[in-house]
Amino acid sequence: MPENKSLPRSLYATLPWILPLMVAVIGVVLAYHIIHHIDAMLFKTSGESAEQYYSAASLTRCLDTGAPNTPLTADALKSCLHSANTKPQTFDEIVTPRIDELKWLLTMIAYLGVFYTLAQVGATWFSAEAYTKKAEDGLKRISDALVEINTTYPLFEHVAELRRRSFEALDKVFSTVSRASGSSSGNPVEALDWSDNLFRKLGVEFRQGLLSAESFASADLDVERTPDEHAELLRKLALFYRSKFSYEDNVTQGSFGDAERAEAYLILANKKKRDFTIKNDLGSTYITIYLAVKKRLGPGHKDTQYYLERSENAFTESTQIEPRQQRAYYNLAVIAGAHRRQFRRAAEILRNALDCDVWQRQPSDYFQSIILYNMGCYESRILQEGLVKAAVPVTVEQAKEVLSFLRQAADFKSVRRNIIEKDFEEDPKADGDITGLLKMADKNLKAELVGIRDDLLKKARELEITDDKQKASETPHSFTRAFAEAFRAFKKAY
Repeated sequence: MPENKSLPRSLYATLPWILPLMVAVIGVVLAYHIIHHIDAMLFKTSGESAEQYYSAASLTRCLDTGAPNTPLTADALKSCLHSANTKPQTFDEIVTPRIDELKWLLTMIAYLGVFYTLAQVGATWFSAEAYTKKAEDGLKRISDALVEINTTYPLFEHVAELRRRSFEALDKVFSTVSRASGSSSGNPVEALDWSDNLFRKLGVEFRQGLLSAESFASADLDVERTPDEHAELLRKLALFYRSKFSYEDNVTQGSFGDAERAEAYLILANKKKRDFTIKNDLGSTYITIYLAVKKRLGPGHKDTQYYLERSENAFTESTQIEPRQQRAYYNLAVIAGAHRRQFRRAAEILRNALDCDVWQRQPSDYFQSIILYNMGCYESRILQEGLVKAAVPVTVEQAKEVLSFLRQAADFKSVRRNIIEKDFEEDPKADGDITGLLKMADKNLKAELVGIRDDLLKKARELEITDDKQKASETPHSFTRAFAEAFRAFKKAY
């Protein structure tokens, strides 16, 4: 490796010498050929016949002596030429010194060109050496400064280590709670259920340590990563802040600043990486904010509707980027059904999700069962709307679509108990998705619905037991111990 690094530098040091020297050599060769050509054109070589030279002045005087208006005879011309004949030595004495001066001038021009080129090469070499020395001195000063900073302020190094371990721990937590059917190690945020209370699963020491690292140097200022890597980091931290907001909003009152930070991180991540899954996370974050605003301002407030529309837009854009996914269609159906009470439209959208094989990029049996369950609920609402004025009870045949989807959902253990109990509540004043159908059902249909409810509740209890066992096996996490070690170093340095 050192050889490869030194090659460019030696090449750059040699080029300033090679190019001017080539120019100098070419100039000398060209001057030599010009002088040789002059000699060949103006001077006799050995064995060449003698040239005849005539004096123009003598020839003119001879011709002028003739009688006026008398034609010039051949003999008279020959006589004049003979009298004007000049020795070759005379021509050489006149012309040769001037030719020699010309050759000397060309030689001096060539030498001056070589001297100028060599002077330029020397100047370039000295400049390159001076620049290299300055660069090396600058790099050494930077290196010394870094050593001095790390020695004087060890906190910086500990913060960097704390951030690194925080992000690794975040990945492991997401991988642990992922609901993807296969391994989620490649994409730990592939299939998360926000009912899992992710913020509490992180543990208080981890949460506070990550917040300390973020307050020291927030992730939006990270310049050490590629755009794709930075986008993924921003997405995971956005999910962290979203889970923090949801948790605190359920316990006491969430900080709207956490919700906005989650939103801002996802917007920045989307600018760095055009990924439909980031759009999905952004749409889901807007739903979280929408529910919090709705609880305080009511469903009709303009701020409430603003966040619902932002969520719908994000999921719609996600389907435009990647139409073969379930997550965006599922959430668009929830917006249409649960939040806008447009059950027919919700069912139409959800059928698009049933036509897809993956939640985002991986299949998820967990979310497949929830999609089937929601489809049964929407079909129940549609059936109730169509028969609300009918006096006769609803039969099994009329509710076959509802029963089919609910039975398929009962084959899994994904639907949570509180959702089932709310939807199947038999109190006439309740607003569960199946409540009205139970009230309208004949005895056979009611028996079918109660049987499916019991199966669903049984699977829900199995899900709770599985989640409790998983939670017990995760405590204490190896990554939590590693994180705690880094956090203690951070506090000690601080």
